[in-house]
Amino acid sequence: MRANYILYFSILLIAGNSTDIKAQNIDSLVFIEGITILFESAEDRLTTDDEVQIDNLISKHLNTSLYRIEGHTDDVGSIEYNTELAARRANSVNRYLTEIKHIKSANIFTNSYGEMKPAESNLHEESRKYNRRVNLSIYTHRAMRKISGIVKLDSIDTTTIAKILLSGKDFSDSTYTLPNGSWSILAPDSVFVKLDISAPNYFFYSKRIKVTEALDKRQINIELPKLTVGKVYDMPNFYFRGNSPKLLPSSEPTLQLLFGTMASSDVCIHIKGHVNYPNAPPVPISHNYYKLSEARAKTVYDYLAKNEIKSQRMKHTGYGNWEMVYPKAKKEATMKKNRRVEIEIVSCLK
Repeated sequence: MRANYILYFSILLIAGNSTDIKAQNIDSLVFIEGITILFESAEDRLTTDDEVQIDNLISKHLNTSLYRIEGHTDDVGSIEYNTELAARRANSVNRYLTEIKHIKSANIFTNSYGEMKPAESNLHEESRKYNRRVNLSIYTHRAMRKISGIVKLDSIDTTTIAKILLSGKDFSDSTYTLPNGSWSILAPDSVFVKLDISAPNYFFYSKRIKVTEALDKRQINIELPKLTVGKVYDMPNFYFRGNSPKLLPSSEPTLQLLFGTMASSDVCIHIKGHVNYPNAPPVPISHNYYKLSEARAKTVYDYLAKNEIKSQRMKHTGYGNWEMVYPKAKKEATMKKNRRVEIEIVSCLK
């Protein structure tokens, strides 16, 4: 019976809530920051600490366009009571924003979900207290552009779908390809974002792009390479600090993509580390630069092992300066590309 009530009140809220932010074209909004305000059981009034928390949030975003307020409860009490209680909690925040902080009501969107969207389990008080809450989120309007493309997989592969992830400084969205390989996402105009494309049993794609009018008018066509024994794949956007096995911070998401590739397939890999030591003969294995190349390969190995990829599926080797992309590199842009790791697909040992 309780499940039926939940469905009934869900329909009422969806049908009757004229202030749902989705009605204001959420595709043109970008989430900036949010807070969670917790309440005691059956309570709907803000405390002084709650008001300070709200003040700290909005003081950082004085020119922000929109505020979204969502009221919630635990499951103690009837559906009707919890729906009303969640609304009172949300309205307490709404009144504080309009009456005390003088924010225009037209810029505030309020929803009441009652007990329908718990943040934690309602089985125990320790977790139930996190469900008695109001989520206050700040959005801003931003011009958006449609980014679209086609992902090409193996011609005989008609069932695999690829995941598309666009991420930037204050933006992230994802989608999946349709059966014909097409996809589209709205992204903020005139900013740099990282486009990551991955699919089970294929090597991933990752590239930093700028969202522009020209990009809006053309498709991004990418062919993902199938994981094949004997093939060597470059780790895109994957660079190390000079003379160090430590990654540049911008390279860490690439490790997550590699982990996803390993977790969604059963291939075995050879991790090959390299250094930048141009205009010099190949170093011996006793040389510090050779040891550095080994350490770089081990950085990748250790990350995968820490995330429970079995050691039997991996091996790592250093290659010193033996296989530099730019043997005579002089500029940082080319030296950076010598400091790299490659992934070779190898036969798994029985």
